Parts: sequence; C-alpha cells; structure tokens
Amino acid sequence: MSSTLKLNRSLKYDTFPHHCELGELNFWIKEYAVDGDEAVQPEDDRQLDLTEYQGWSEIKFTLCVDVPDSLLGDVLPEIGESTAADPPDKGPANVVVAGHCVSTYTRAGTVLTNGDEVSAGTVDDTLTISADDIADRLVLRPYLLRSEPLKSETESSLGLGSGHDYATEPGALLSDGSECRIEITEDDPGSDDVLQVERTSFERENEADETPFPTADRMYYLDLKRDPNNPVLYFNEDHEQVVDIVWNGDGTYDDLTAELIWDQVMTPVWTRMTQVAADEYDPDADEWTQEWHPAVFEMLSEYLYEGEDKSPPKAAESLQKELEESPMAATERIDQAVQGLLEPAEQVSNHAQRVGDR
Repeated sequence: MSSTLKLNRSLKYDTFPHHCELGELNFWIKEYAVDGDEAVQPEDDRQLDLTEYQGWSEIKFTLCVDVPDSLLGDVLPEIGESTAADPPDKGPANVVVAGHCVSTYTRAGTVLTNGDEVSAGTVDDTLTISADDIADRLVLRPYLLRSEPLKSETESSLGLGSGHDYATEPGALLSDGSECRIEITEDDPGSDDVLQVERTSFERENEADETPFPTADRMYYLDLKRDPNNPVLYFNEDHEQVVDIVWNGDGTYDDLTAELIWDQVMTPVWTRMTQVAADEYDPDADEWTQEWHPAVFEMLSEYLYEGEDKSPPKAAESLQKELEESPMAATERIDQAVQGLLEPAEQVSNHAQRVGDR
C-alpha cells in the first residue's frame, strides 16, 4: 500500500494580476551522484527512476534550466520597455527549482542564478536530498521569480502608466516549466493512494436532493461515506481566496500560507482517518478492512508509539484497544502523533518569519 497523497487535479495557475508567461522554462536533470559515487547521466532527463538503489543516504542532482531570450523581455519591463540602443541583457529575477515530496511533506529547492539578476541562457546548480526526508517520489519544477520590487521611479523612467500589468513585488511568478519526476521507491503491486484531493462548490453540491456535503460556509469535507475504500478530501470552491492560494499560490508568501491551510485541514483529517482505521481494524482478518488503513499506520506508527517499533497492524490493534479502554488517552496520543507527522510549529514559524520580513 502506497502512502502518497494524490492531488486529483494538477496544481495550475489560472489567472494572475500581472503578466506571466507559463511553460517557457526548459528544465532537465543533467546528472546525479549517489553517496559521493561518480556522477551518472540519466537515460531520461525528465523522468528519473532511482528504485534500483537501496540503502542510499543522499543523492546530489545537477539541475539545468534554459531561459529563452524572448521571455525576459516579455515579463521584465527593465528589458522589454527599455528605449536604450543597447538594452540590458539582465533583469531582476531568479531562477529557482523547487522540489516537493508529498508523502513526507518535504519541500526543498535551490536558486540557480548568482545574485538577483538573470540573463538568457542556461543556468545550473546542484541540489542534494537526504533519504531521511523523502519517500515514494520527488517532483521538481523550475520557476522564474521577480527578485526586486519595481520602484515608482523605475516605472516613470520606463514610461509605464499606473495601469501596466508587470509584476512589481519580489517573489512574483513570471514563468515556470515542466516538472521532473524522480521515483524513489516502487509502489506495491495493486497499491492505491491514501487520500484523493478535489475541489468543488458546496453550494452547488447542495442543490441535489440527497448530498453528503455540508453547508457552503464550510471550508472542506472528508468523504468516507460514498466509497469507504477511497477517501476523498474536498476543498470548498465557494471560499475562492482559500482555494486560489492552495491551487494557484503566487510566490513564497502564498506557498507558506498554503502550507498553513494544509496543516489546518490535514490535522483533523489525519485525526479522523486514524480513529476510523483503528476502530475498523480486525486483528483476526487476513486483510485490512479498507485499502487505505495500513498506509495511515505506516506513516503514523513511529509517532503513535515512539521507541516501541510497532508494526502497522500492532499499532492499529494497540490503538483500537486504547480507544475502547481510555478514549481520552488514545485521542491525546493521536493528536500528538499527527503533530509529529505534520510539524505545524515549523510551518507557523516559517510563515511568521516571512511576515516579519515583509
């Protein structure tokens, strides 16, 4: 059973308050080295299969991003609106490659440009990941982000009116590129994902005569009823600003805010799923009651019973017994385990630091 969290819709950027040219960056993995061994060039520089490697500690990737000449003039007024005979070949932007492992909630990344300026051409840098931080797969994607504010005096010198649509704030997304997927461990045959995530309008869903959805003022709904074997987490599209940040976040601040939203939602979701999985566990059965149940305990066992090295079935059996005999102690155990998994304090600290820097 895989323990991945699947987004049923790809995260995409639909609208921006500024000019943005999506999909213009060309991104590839040039080579990788496992535990300091000689670097290897991948057969496919966009799909990397590392499942053959076992027991590795860290892998260093050499990443390359090509920035088209025409792109900079489209998104940076310092270049595109310049009236100089020889316009600048560099502009205030950074090329960043961000990585995300959904299974472990790990985010990693590297800035490929030196300083806070970028020119057309290929930039490269290395990214090192630890086996302790990722599982299943790692997804890398390149971004072009504005690095400096567009000041009013610069706008005036370029002849930009108040209604121009160029990005003005640091961290604003200017472009991105296709992702690279790195498979870390093989999925078990017949495996499925723990949780499917979708978005819908609760107001629209409630127009049906019979609906499991709550009222339109709710932010999310975990559906364990319609298909108990495949839980689905729905975000409410009626809360446009919340859903837009989660799906279409623009820049580091929105990313951090999205993490806070995820933690706020996933904390009760994980708590409920853990209690349900424990309650429905049958120690005498050959298989788990639902396919997603073992994945819950694969991820939470070490936090539920720290230092006891309990297998997922043993953790489920122990928690079921504790829920029956001492619900208060059991629910406290679940609460602490979920905090250990999600690390909400770290996300809040990162967000507070970012707010303080604004």
